[in-house]
Amino acid sequence: MARTLVFFFVLLSGFTVKSQSDKGLGDRLYFGGGFGLNSRNNISYFNLSPQLGYKITDPFSVGIGAVYQYTVNQIQGTSFILYGGNLFSRYVIVKNFFATTEYEILAFRDQPDIWNTGFKSWFVGGGYSYPIRGNVSFNATGLYNLLWNRSNGYTLYGSPFNLRVGLNVGF
Repeated sequence: MARTLVFFFVLLSGFTVKSQSDKGLGDRLYFGGGFGLNSRNNISYFNLSPQLGYKITDPFSVGIGAVYQYTVNQIQGTSFILYGGNLFSRYVIVKNFFATTEYEILAFRDQPDIWNTGFKSWFVGGGYSYPIRGNVSFNATGLYNLLWNRSNGYTLYGSPFNLRVGLNVGF
């Protein structure tokens, strides 16, 4: 699995054309992510998912992200915390349209002293970046989880398809 992931990053980086050596670190870094808050049918949900990216070239970037989610089910009287991180890469195909891949590992806590670790996902997909003002943009991304398999036990995602929206500064 690790070899496949490295191969994919190397393959994607092979499409880079222009060097970023003439730009400073501040011009190559960008940050963004997502924030979620929902309460419906006595289930409350809070999500914070920041990301930090680095432009290797104008079209190609890599980065890291964090995930924190807290959910309360008032009907069952339960709550759980989900946390973890991810590595991602993006390649701008044409203006505002990008391809992306992300490898994520999450841990899940549903009781005070019991952690379930190692929930892994490998997302691939694409998205659209809509410029709002200056270097701030709204992103919509559609992803498919290559490691999703309901038959192999518990899965954190109810479907292999994932739709995300968020803001980025600098991408």
